[in-house]
Amino acid sequence: MIAQAGFDATYVLAGTEADLATGGAASATDNLAGTWRIPGQPNDLPATATEKANPSGFQRCPSDGKLCRSGNWFAALSPGTTSFTPYSLVVYTQYKSLIPAGTNESNYQVVYTPCLPGDDPTHPDGCPVVRLPRCTSQSDLRCTEFVQKIAGGSYRVGVRIGSHNGYMM
Repeated sequence: MIAQAGFDATYVLAGTEADLATGGAASATDNLAGTWRIPGQPNDLPATATEKANPSGFQRCPSDGKLCRSGNWFAALSPGTTSFTPYSLVVYTQYKSLIPAGTNESNYQVVYTPCLPGDDPTHPDGCPVVRLPRCTSQSDLRCTEFVQKIAGGSYRVGVRIGSHNGYMM
């Protein structure tokens, strides 16, 4: 169920699985599309999957000199939720125009932040952005499961969320 283009929200009852989608396929006119799969959790939780533009002046890329894609953040948000058991999975596709030259499956890194400016009063300027490591074991709770270059040059990415939730680029 998609509430509107680029946005899907629901209240998930304990034990219920949910797939929240932000759109169909990534294209030149819809550069980012994906799904947040939430397996049945022990408690009820609100959940929203959406795309959000980078706020003016917010650093969208760590200052480490490595490549970052452009465009909107993929937001997987469940206010107040600090863990998922089992972990949830975000899978999104970004259109090729968002990917900087020189990017390949092995050097692509997901940039993550738990909050953008205005989300959290304790972090009015937003939270730090970090690069997510690749998942190496089932116990990794926030990591990149896979990066896949697909036909035509777009990228499909899977991000495991077991600890907190937030924004991915």
